Amino acid sequence: MISTRQIVAYALVALGALWLLIEVGFVPPSLTRALLEWWPLLLIGLGLDFVLPANKRGPLPITVYAATGILLISLFGISAPKAVTEQEFQRPIPPDARSLTALIELGAVRSNIQAAEPGTAVEAEFEGQSPSKVELTGTTDLQFELRRGRPTLQFGRRASWDIELTPTLPTALDVRSGSGSAQLDLGQFDLTAFTLDAGSGSTDLTLPGGGRYYRADIEAGSGRLDARVEAGASLDLALQTRSGSVNLQVGEGTDLQLHLATRSGAVTIDLPDNAPIRIEILDDGSGRVRVPDYLTRRSGNGDTGVWQSDSFERGGRVINVTVVEAGSGSITFR
Repeated sequence: MISTRQIVAYALVALGALWLLIEVGFVPPSLTRALLEWWPLLLIGLGLDFVLPANKRGPLPITVYAATGILLISLFGISAPKAVTEQEFQRPIPPDARSLTALIELGAVRSNIQAAEPGTAVEAEFEGQSPSKVELTGTTDLQFELRRGRPTLQFGRRASWDIELTPTLPTALDVRSGSGSAQLDLGQFDLTAFTLDAGSGSTDLTLPGGGRYYRADIEAGSGRLDARVEAGASLDLALQTRSGSVNLQVGEGTDLQLHLATRSGAVTIDLPDNAPIRIEILDDGSGRVRVPDYLTRRSGNGDTGVWQSDSFERGGRVINVTVVEAGSGSITFR
């Protein structure tokens, strides 16, 4: 028979392991949402295990049945009743504003970031869950900070955040997503720097094209990342992937320096086939690497080496890709 002390020990080990899995991004978004909404079932099961005699609990502790119930709830997408909360935030562009630095931290909510209307620095609507902090400071160099709040119960609709930032100011943007899906439409932005730390939710990203040079640092999580670089971009991109799949599409006329480090997730990169292209693979890992036939191998053997297009030597707006680390996932250039 399982003693009360063993039940507590198993529960602590399970909770600790689950916490670590969530932090590193291995827990699916649906299960994360179910845990945030239905975790009191675990407390009820643990309490009943303490109260009921061992011979009346059945072959397994009640806590195990509660955990199984949460798993089934996540599979069927059942949501707990939640109270609807709404909050709005809007600030105009100060007359002397020259730049914008923004830190946006997203949680389990469904989020959308896009360009604001002319004259507006920041406009945001929060439904179902309020942020713990949202403020815009400064008059010349604007500082915007948005921090995710604690999950709250709501009735009916799922939580969602709609965030709009001015596209007219040079912007350094840092986005940290979570288990919720995120759509980042930055095609109109005047970016000077962009950082994305993606979580376990799916992310749809559009980066700006023609305009000033900018740098982007992207760390993909366990969720799916679909990213597009608009035509004519001048971009230095560092892309690091984990267990989630990544699809990157590069527009025509893009001047791109891409440093790629992958782990177990599959990575697909669509390149314009008429562009000057150079691909250097320093580490091929254990996954399969596919290079298009229109590129010619210049050096190396196996999956490592250098491949170039015939037009690369002529220079111009070139695409230069370096695979600095490859894991067990496949890497496909096409």
